[in-house]
Amino acid sequence: MEHTKEQVKKELEQAMQIVKDSPYCTLSDEELKKRYDDLSTEENLETLSKLLTVADGDKPEAKKHETTTITAKVLKETADRLTQISEEQGIPLGEQIDRMTFKFHPYDVGLAVQLICEEIVTCTINFDQPQFYLTLYMVLNVLKKCLDGNEPESLKKLVDEMEEILKSKGAELPEDEAE
Repeated sequence: MEHTKEQVKKELEQAMQIVKDSPYCTLSDEELKKRYDDLSTEENLETLSKLLTVADGDKPEAKKHETTTITAKVLKETADRLTQISEEQGIPLGEQIDRMTFKFHPYDVGLAVQLICEEIVTCTINFDQPQFYLTLYMVLNVLKKCLDGNEPESLKKLVDEMEEILKSKGAELPEDEAE
């Protein structure tokens, strides 16, 4: 069942009234009104509508892309590797080819993180544990060099903690990479 913006707005009003009537509510009427106004923008109502629709078990309609079947002669190692990636990451062969062809660019942070992690797995799949840890350590070192020094202290602490964890697992930068 699709939720219209009007239905979402009505449900939001009911939820705000429940909060207001709660003996545990410490918000003033003005604070509640501001929160309601912040939530009831057109963009937020549309997002909430989609979320409620999905929560009800209805899946949003996927974008339709025209597909075609191709046959290609590749090295056996290439076919084996693509099959291995498909099995390990749950990505169909066609999607892998699409990503390689179009240099797939993510449209949100979560997807970017997923793609980065998939790429790390793909690039390190044949590594033993020490090689894997060294790779992560070196990637972290590159990222650390990208920080401009104006990051929050919590981010610096996180990077340092990750570095220490990887060092404890035996990862050390080769001398030519240090600094």
